[in-house]
Amino acid sequence: MITLDTETTVGDLSESDVEGRIIYAPCKGCSPDEEVPQEVVRATVHRKGPDEKGVPRFVANVLARCESCGTVNPVRLVFYAPKKVKVTISRYEESECKEVEMDPLEEIEVGDVIEVEGERVEITNISTHEEDSVKKAKVKDIVSVWGVSLDIPARIGVSINLPSGYTISEKIEVNRDEEFTVGEIYELDGMLFRVHAIKPEGRPTVKREGESVKADEIKRIYGRPVRRGTPKKSLKST
Repeated sequence: MITLDTETTVGDLSESDVEGRIIYAPCKGCSPDEEVPQEVVRATVHRKGPDEKGVPRFVANVLARCESCGTVNPVRLVFYAPKKVKVTISRYEESECKEVEMDPLEEIEVGDVIEVEGERVEITNISTHEEDSVKKAKVKDIVSVWGVSLDIPARIGVSINLPSGYTISEKIEVNRDEEFTVGEIYELDGMLFRVHAIKPEGRPTVKREGESVKADEIKRIYGRPVRRGTPKKSLKST
């Protein structure tokens, strides 16, 4: 009997869901080496335990009639049920572990945004059965996912270099969509400063005047104090 993984994820499965389907499988009558269209004429469905990667399955043993020559072929179809994936959500210095049901045949990657109990989470790392850290993987191969909540403000470091050589270092919390611009003047806790560089996550420091970076991409802002000027925004340290 030929075994085929389907591309369908189901929460439940019965014989009527399978019978009448067109599947593609080799035919012992006319095409033993290549898949050809066949209609499922009879099916027996069994719910199986999880596979070796922990994904629940349904197995359907079917008889399928070849549309080319009429030969009836026995085929074993495997349908996957939704998989529960562990997601560790970071919120600043704290983290929380939750589970979310996902389509095991879906491919996700770092940078994707998923929803966990109504909270938007950006994926920052994926762990599979083979590797602790990958950029992307199919859900059925995933052990756990790490991510950062997008439903809280962005927390950014701000360093202001004083003429004395001393550096003021604080953290601010701002809307994730807000942009900061090199060359602009801001106020932090009553001190005016001009941005001379912005360090985004995962890419080179931005130093060109007029160039902007969104808050949710920024790791740290660097500035120097100024005596006068109109601040684009007043900021408060956390």
